[in-house]
Amino acid sequence: MSVCTLKGSATTQISPTGEGTVIAFEILGGLRVLSPDGEHAVRGQFQRVLLQSLLIAEERVAPTELLMEELWGEHLPNGVVNALQAHVSRLRKWLRAIEPDRPEPRLVSHPHGYQLLLDGALLDAKDFVARVTEAAELRDHSPELAAASLRKALDLWRGPAFGGLPGGPKCACAATRYEEYRKQAVEYLFDAELRQGRHLAIL
Repeated sequence: MSVCTLKGSATTQISPTGEGTVIAFEILGGLRVLSPDGEHAVRGQFQRVLLQSLLIAEERVAPTELLMEELWGEHLPNGVVNALQAHVSRLRKWLRAIEPDRPEPRLVSHPHGYQLLLDGALLDAKDFVARVTEAAELRDHSPELAAASLRKALDLWRGPAFGGLPGGPKCACAATRYEEYRKQAVEYLFDAELRQGRHLAIL
């Protein structure tokens, strides 16, 4: 059983804070993790799929069974629980190396799953959905503001969600939903521009 969770060329702006660093996760295109030190490559398919699966949960606990399905599908290896724990441990250490001043782990364990705390980190997909939702509320009475918000939202896209490599069924489902939001954003943008008589902008 799988569960979908959801809620260009632009680069997320990262800046240091007083108590460490701010990092950004980007999935509207190939998976990227950015900090003030630059881009940090996620090594290996398992680590990539695991991180993507945790990100689309948006701080909710991702159940162990679903993470297993994302990583291995129906072909679970022997000792799958230990294998998942090992991948989680590697990812936790990798995240800690990016934020050495962070006092608490960003990736935490629960009795029945794992949770990635955004806790100040940026997630482009979350920002995108929020901007589209805001524009939907603005377009009737303030189409100019709606259009500006939608252009910023669409600029967050660098290519297919997850770079066309979603991994398991949960991430594939999330990718489809993000793409649906993207189409909706384009429709809202056309509508907002037409309401302002900006037909050439649409062309």
